[in-house]
Amino acid sequence: MMRPIISFSPLAREAVERFATALERSVPERPLARLSARPAVSVVIPIFNAPYALDRCLRSIRTSDTPETTEIVLVDDHSSDRRVDDVCTAFAASWRRTKHLRNSRNLGFVSTVNRGIRESAPDHDVLLLNSDTEATPGWLPRLSVAAHLDDATASVCALSNAAGVYSVPRAYGDHELPPGVTAPMAQRVLGFVSERALDPVPSTSGFCMLIKRRAIERVGYLDDKLFLRGYGEENDWNERASRVGLVHRVDCSRFILHARGLSFGAAREQLKRKNSRILQVLHPGHAAALRAWEKQDALGTVRTRYGALLDELRNASEAARRAFFEAPVSLVVGTDPPPGGWDDRGARISVLCRADGTVEIDLFGVARARPPGLDARRAVFELAYRWDPTHLDVREPELRDRLRDVAGIFGLEKSFVEPASMNGSTESSEM
Repeated sequence: MMRPIISFSPLAREAVERFATALERSVPERPLARLSARPAVSVVIPIFNAPYALDRCLRSIRTSDTPETTEIVLVDDHSSDRRVDDVCTAFAASWRRTKHLRNSRNLGFVSTVNRGIRESAPDHDVLLLNSDTEATPGWLPRLSVAAHLDDATASVCALSNAAGVYSVPRAYGDHELPPGVTAPMAQRVLGFVSERALDPVPSTSGFCMLIKRRAIERVGYLDDKLFLRGYGEENDWNERASRVGLVHRVDCSRFILHARGLSFGAAREQLKRKNSRILQVLHPGHAAALRAWEKQDALGTVRTRYGALLDELRNASEAARRAFFEAPVSLVVGTDPPPGGWDDRGARISVLCRADGTVEIDLFGVARARPPGLDARRAVFELAYRWDPTHLDVREPELRDRLRDVAGIFGLEKSFVEPASMNGSTESSEM
């Protein structure tokens, strides 16, 4: 058998091998029933001008596996550019669960966000999304899963090229993607190297921030009196949530492209300075807590691996780059599945279900694992959570019935693939 296509990358192989080793050591218990029953999400997008950025944002939502149950709440803060209304109207015609709201006068960023939260579906969680962002494949189900892995989490945010302390490949600054690399490509790189750590952080970033509905009910809305035009309002909300025992997390496996500050224009730095002073008065320990967290360098490893894998891909052959970035990732489950592999037609993780209820896993033809006591349902969750498959191929009807709820956690239930449609080849030429 020839080597998998990711043999060009020592970093990629190491990531697969680390995961296989971790599986055989221990696998955490996950609240699968709670995750299956978690609320749908309302995405609240505050808008002021910048129609081209808004159009890119909305197009990315349509093309990034956003669940059909998602409500999109567009709140136009009395834009002066009439093209904004055209963009919103066109999107509303294409996404059934859209609310298009227009402020009769300019209320300011935070009041506009609060209006979106108030008018969103009352039984949904809420994700605040800046209009100058671009979503990436799997973004919303994965952020929602991260928020509901425990009861204490109030909010979760993603990483980005421009999100302050949550930026990659370096903290702070606005980092343009390398030439030829798109937001979905950056997501695949980050997703491949991330270990899915969800350590608590002092504050999440409001550019892409999922908030549980129960947390909103306990903490209330953003403060639109002191933080009228934005910057710092999420830090204040995070502090208020922390005071009632809730925690915040950053999902270091999710990448959201951010143009950063298009709607604020030249006022951005002035707003930051003013609102930083307000935060210091309201929450004297907040800045120190952020600095202490930064000194721990909790994101240092994922930043280093993300940058290094981008460099390896830049130096790889065109065929290897295309296969890494474009190959669909299939998770194949059955009593006699084909082996795992990665070639120019696709990547495959294979799960062999044994008669004793345990599983044997072949990760892309790179590493194998036989985790003690791990059954098919828990295995599918861990593999889907870690490797972001685009398809789930379950070989037996009985297994398909058992796994449907787990597949639904990630929106994979509609991707069940009939075995006859799968290509059994696992070999590729050396790249």
